[in-house]
Amino acid sequence: MDVVKQNQKSGDHSMQIQVNGDYYNIIPPETIKQVIQSFGELAAGKVETRIKQFSDDYLIPRIQNIENGLEAFKDPAFQLLLVQASKNAASSNRTLDYSMLSELMARRFEKKEDIKSNAVIAKAIETVNLIDNDSLTALSVIYFMGAHIRPVNAGIHNGLQLMENTFQKLISAMPLPVNNRWIENLETLQTLKVFIKNIVSMNSFEVMCKDTLSGYLVSGIRKDSEEYSKCIEEMQTIGLPKTLFVDHELNEGYVRLNFVNKTQINDNKLFSPEQQDVLLKLFTETQKNRSPINIDSIFDSYITKNFKCLAIVRDFWNNLPPLELTALGRLLGYINLKRLASECPDMDLEKI
Repeated sequence: MDVVKQNQKSGDHSMQIQVNGDYYNIIPPETIKQVIQSFGELAAGKVETRIKQFSDDYLIPRIQNIENGLEAFKDPAFQLLLVQASKNAASSNRTLDYSMLSELMARRFEKKEDIKSNAVIAKAIETVNLIDNDSLTALSVIYFMGAHIRPVNAGIHNGLQLMENTFQKLISAMPLPVNNRWIENLETLQTLKVFIKNIVSMNSFEVMCKDTLSGYLVSGIRKDSEEYSKCIEEMQTIGLPKTLFVDHELNEGYVRLNFVNKTQINDNKLFSPEQQDVLLKLFTETQKNRSPINIDSIFDSYITKNFKCLAIVRDFWNNLPPLELTALGRLLGYINLKRLASECPDMDLEKI
């Protein structure tokens, strides 16, 4: 597809691109004129400059990345929402807002006829420039933890490093808030709900890790024990290699199965049902507390020593009041997360 961006005067204030010889009004002159009039003539120059930056540097490149994305601009509903997005872009000098607005407009095209999703997207476009940087980071961190996004790498260090890399991208772009004013701001904007502590409680970071990273937090089985020998024998009887046991990085002299959690066993189609049953039974065996050390405490210290951003997120999470994100908060948190850490999996927000 041959794409040429240009400013074409088809009237006052026109922004068009040429695609295979055809011209598309990305932001039609009527839209720009309407936005400028809503701000007044004294701000006209600045408004047009900001809309052009939003359009040329963010919106157009993002929409072009979607198959048949330019068709979005033929949709009246999309154009109507674009008026609101352009107004918010014109009232902001944050490139963060331009980026978020572009992502939200792209999601609007992808959702098309999904009225419920589009209602949340419209609200997000209306709201995003009222959320400061650290509050947006908080939304993304809370979304990440609540959606149970966890590494698939069974190695403890490598798996935690993947989480560290994601949080490093978030925190280096926008640090987490240091006081609770952000909670009041986000509650006012209806992106989260806060509950009374004595009525509702939240799982700690450690408990959430124990649920989703249970393979990292098992006590393990001692390598030179009779139990270990019996486990190996049982595995080999049904064709499972003993290399599925690995040295426990947090408990010297012990081994654990090389899986993040039981779900990873259940979802592995390379294992027969019989092999899955044996592995699940052995996984449970490794969870029994046979070790004199406290694995939870060792895990906590390991994070503190090796993963700065993960430790920051742990401490932030453990100091939160009981809360949950609304549909609006989940959308904004997710969009910002994917914007900064594209390696995170695509999620169905309606099922979280």
